[in-house]
Formats: sequence, C-alpha cells, structure tokens
Amino acid sequence: MKNSFVLILLFCSANSFAQLAETIRSGRPGQAIGSYAVGAKVFQMQTGIDYGGLQNDVFNFSQNSFNPNTVLRFGLTEKIEINTGWAYQYEQYETPFISSERSGLSQATIGTRINIIEANNYLPAVGIQVTMKLPILSPDYNVSFIAPRIMAIANQKLAEKLALTLNLGIDYNGFNAQPIGIYVANLSYSMTDKVGVFIENYGDFGQSFYNTFWDAGISYLVTNDLQLDVLGGLALNDDNMRYFVSVGVSWRFVGWHQSN
Repeated sequence: MKNSFVLILLFCSANSFAQLAETIRSGRPGQAIGSYAVGAKVFQMQTGIDYGGLQNDVFNFSQNSFNPNTVLRFGLTEKIEINTGWAYQYEQYETPFISSERSGLSQATIGTRINIIEANNYLPAVGIQVTMKLPILSPDYNVSFIAPRIMAIANQKLAEKLALTLNLGIDYNGFNAQPIGIYVANLSYSMTDKVGVFIENYGDFGQSFYNTFWDAGISYLVTNDLQLDVLGGLALNDDNMRYFVSVGVSWRFVGWHQSN
C-alpha cells in the first residue's frame, strides 16, 4: 500500500498541468468533499459556525452544541494539496436529574488531497484524501493515538447544471484499531452562475450498526474567490433525533499561483 501511494504521488506530480478553476471549489457547504486540489500555490480557507442538538424522548435526554470550525488548504501542485482542520466545541447536556457541559479543542487534523483523474465531459473526476487526527485535543475530546481517515472521491456530471459527488472511506477513532465505514452521496444543482443548491445523504456503518443523516443547503458566489453558504440537517437513528444548522464562508488567494 505504501508503494502504491508513492506511485500515485509521482504520477500526479508528473501530470500536474490542470488549469486553475475559474471559481473557488469549496468543501462547503455539506459533508461531501470534491476530487480536486485547490491548485498550485493557491491558499484557501473554509470556515463556518455550526449549531446543533440531539433529543431522545425515551430517556428524556437532550444535548446542544456550538462548533466554530476552519479548514485551511494549500496547493503544492495543481493536483496535490495539503490541508489542516481545526474546531472548537461547546456542548451542554440535560437530563431530569443532572445537567453538565464540556468544551475545548475538538478537532486537529493534517492531510493531503490528490486528484488522480480529471473529469472529461461526462466521465467522472477521481481523487483521494488522507487525513490524520492528532492527539493534541482538549481532555474531553482527545484521542489516544494518531488516527487516519481515508476517503475515495468521485465527481460525476449528470447534466449541464446537475452533478453527483460520492465519497466512500474508512475512519479510525483514535482509540482502537477497528475502523468504521463512512459514505456521502451529494446531489448538487447550479441554479445560476452564482447560486447553487444541494441535498445529500451521509453516514457511518460497522458490523452491528448503521447511522444515516440528511442535509441540504445553498451557496452564493460573491466573487470568483469568495463564497457564502448556509445549510441544515436532520436525522433519526435509534430514538435519537439530531439536527444542525451551519453558516460559513470560503475564500481563496490565487496571487502566488498567478505570479508563476
């Protein structure tokens, strides 16, 4: 596997002649990630604020959470990027007998995304992302060891304004060597040159469980390098009703790319 990964890196380095996208390609809004890197010497920031909750009427339990989060991306070549993600979490729990809260740094990751195949008309773009969770979080959220998350990515054009993004991968929790499966299926539609909408289904699964979630949202392209978005999601699994809303902004700096 290690040799295969090195070969992919060499292949992408030798074939890094893709043109910079006319407009920003953001990982927001939604859970799905795209097949493309940001572009050589391009810096991109994707940041948002999430508010969510969980309600279980069987056990009379509720949870509310507040989560500012940011992903930073930098293109080493047109097809290879490095990225890092950070998040702060505040949570409040309520039961008939007790209430509690916790907060702190809840996410710290480093990773890379590689575009293996570019889209060609109605042929899909294919990529891979490898992310490492770092054990440097606040005590309430920390993990025991570095934990990988590996995601295969495909983007398929279905019609002139309609596209399908599929993600499938494995995720380690940082406490044991048993990964779970993860997936995302995202259907997006470009209403205008500046406004896009999407709906997606995503979840995780293992030998004895399966959790599924839905969300939908809208994005607005302010300029070619600046995008605003809003989304919301809902799910019901094992008597737990989960919901969340999120607002965010994505921005890219292409000055270094253009100076080549």
